Order: sequence, then structure tokens, then C-alpha cells
Amino acid sequence: MKEETLLPHVENLVPGFVTLCLLATLVPVDFENPIKCPALAKILTEPVLIGILLSAAAYLVGVVVFSFSQLVVDTISKWTFRWILLWLFEWHNCWWKTPKEVNRIYFEVVKKSVHRDEVLRRRQRGRLIRTAAVPAVWLGLVFLHSFFWAIGAFFFVVILYAYAEVAVYREAQLIQDAPVP
Repeated sequence: MKEETLLPHVENLVPGFVTLCLLATLVPVDFENPIKCPALAKILTEPVLIGILLSAAAYLVGVVVFSFSQLVVDTISKWTFRWILLWLFEWHNCWWKTPKEVNRIYFEVVKKSVHRDEVLRRRQRGRLIRTAAVPAVWLGLVFLHSFFWAIGAFFFVVILYAYAEVAVYREAQLIQDAPVP
């Protein structure tokens, strides 16, 4: 299986496993009588079936985490941090541009170079960072027992994702040798 076809599955599976493990810490388990359903109890005696069941559950949780992260983190990044970081790192003399103008320029530059290997790698890295938002919030809530740390971890991931988008923009701009606006 080629890397390009495997990566979307990994992007769903890894955050799914992490989130599933974090969710499992919140659910109390009765180890003496863990499952009341005899059919499910029989299935869970087979290690191979347990692995298949956990992998499928993790993949499904990962799809939800990936979609939720894409919706929330992309939206916040697009209208706040990406705009600010592009202004700070790239367009010092363009402080008058609105987030809408910055997003238009960003997408035009990235779209022209999106099929180049380095741009693809940087975009994949950004997606993995973006998907870490939900597990980061769970880590703050579960292990630190703090809503403050959960929100702080979330915004840390959003800012890191916005910086990854700036790196994608820089690489795309270098590839096509586009002038700075």
C-alpha cells in the first residue's frame, strides 16, 4: 500500500486510539463482572477479536475527532491566528489586509503548489497537528483535572496549526517563486 493511500487511515486511527484510551480512563470498569451481555463477553475472550473491535472503534472515534478538529480548528485558525502569523512572519508591511484578503491570498498560493511533495508533507503535518486538538483537551481534563489547562492546550494546538499553515504557505511560495504581496 502506498504512503499516500495509507496516511488518511493513520490520520484517523492514531487520534482515535489516543482519544479512546483517554475516554477509557473516564469510564469505571468492574473487573469482576465487566460485561453483562454473554455474546459480547464471549467475543471479548478472543484476543484477535478484541484487537479488531478496538481498531474499528478507534478508527470511528478518529474519524469523528478528525472531522470535529477540522471544523473547529480550521475555522478558528482561518479567522484569527493564521492571519496574525502570516502578518508577523511574511507581510510586515501589509497590516491593513483583512482576514478575508489574507485567506484568499493564502489559498491562491497554496492551490498552485498543492501537488508538490514538500507542500503535501507540510500539509499532512499540519493535519496531524490539527487532529491533536481533541486529545489535548482530553489530556487537560482527564489528567490535569483543569478546564483552564484544557483550553490552554486547545489554543496551543490551534496556534501551532496556524504556524504549520504559515510553513505550508512559505514552501508553496518558494516553489512557485511568487512575490510577497
